[in-house]
Amino acid sequence: MTHQLPPRQSLPPEIRDRMRATLLDEMRSPQRTHRIRPPLAVAAAVAVLALGVTVLDQSPAGPNTTSSGPITKPADGTPPPLDRAMARANLDRCWAAAHKIAAVPARSAWQPVFAVTSDGLTVTAVRADGKPLICETTRTTVTVSNPDATLTYAAGTKTAALLTSVDGAVGGVMDPSWSAMENVAVGRYGASNGGPGFFADGMFVDFGGFAPGGRYTVRQTRPGSAHPELDLPAAPPALVAAVDRPDPPADRTSAAGRFLGECIANADDAVPDPASWQPVVLEGTAPNRFVMARSGDQLATCSSGSLYRTPGDTTIDYRFLRGSRPLLPDEPIQYSYGTSYPTDPSGDHQTVIFLGLLRPDVASVEIIAPNGTPRSISIVDGTFSTEFAGASLKDMLRFTLVLRDRSGGQLYRGSIETDY
Repeated sequence: MTHQLPPRQSLPPEIRDRMRATLLDEMRSPQRTHRIRPPLAVAAAVAVLALGVTVLDQSPAGPNTTSSGPITKPADGTPPPLDRAMARANLDRCWAAAHKIAAVPARSAWQPVFAVTSDGLTVTAVRADGKPLICETTRTTVTVSNPDATLTYAAGTKTAALLTSVDGAVGGVMDPSWSAMENVAVGRYGASNGGPGFFADGMFVDFGGFAPGGRYTVRQTRPGSAHPELDLPAAPPALVAAVDRPDPPADRTSAAGRFLGECIANADDAVPDPASWQPVVLEGTAPNRFVMARSGDQLATCSSGSLYRTPGDTTIDYRFLRGSRPLLPDEPIQYSYGTSYPTDPSGDHQTVIFLGLLRPDVASVEIIAPNGTPRSISIVDGTFSTEFAGASLKDMLRFTLVLRDRSGGQLYRGSIETDY
């Protein structure tokens, strides 16, 4: 694989979209551990590929989880088994928020059809007194579709969206004649992500993962027949979208906080609970900046990077990438991030970035470059950050990370591995 990023205009849209879809599918799959890999020309040759880094080989729950652990989305779109206790708790939240502003069916009439969780976002397909609706919950928010709204169906079908979420999900009703369906989410900048989603009992849910401003398409996928891809009209406005479990106000005034707010606002990636993300550590200089952020037990990195289209014509791309699992406090490095970005249009000159959050007993961080030169990294409030000018992603495979406790005892020595 080449390490030189192509010019933006040379990457055909269909290839760009397939590459982004593949990357997003991997990121939303159950947990796997990989070595850091060379950059992909994702979303029109994005110069920065974000990777959450861990130094221990763990097998924690991935982004699509139930209370019992990871789930895998079957090829036929079958939802995971329903966790009824979790469904009751989520429907309690949705009903309480909806009941405050509208005459909705009694809580006892709300029956869950299925529920799916991805990246801290749970979407429950519901029938409330026989009417289909969508209940969406995050750690701090609830969003409920309007059960009495007039739906707009995809042309020639009875498939319609009940809720198009700002958190990057869509849920609705499926044409009764369809035995299977496929969804494609298209971001506001043209990237796409598709698959069967989840469907059962005439309702569907899909996680597109994009911020508002894009669109969805649907198509029937009954075997043995060719069916057209149809635009899915926008869902009616939600009945309620509210913060029901607020966090303390997040920092948006420090340098790291200001950049985090800017990055979240401009990223094509949906960011559930956007107001809850607190900056942890900032690294880099404009336009290539990287901030690690925390919301509850979740960690993420939001970054900006240059997209060199032609000399002198630079576009800034923003990416928000959540860690693939909640924070695990038994690891010496609880979370870290490694990437490389080009510093010229050719991609021949690059800079490597490392930043992370440490367990309290880690007293020193040393990174040994491929040429054997060690670098001691300062620890500030349990975080570290550094950059290596002139390095590249292939060099990252050969960096050695050394962690020691206060007595000088070695907690870890080895290569950096990535979880995403």
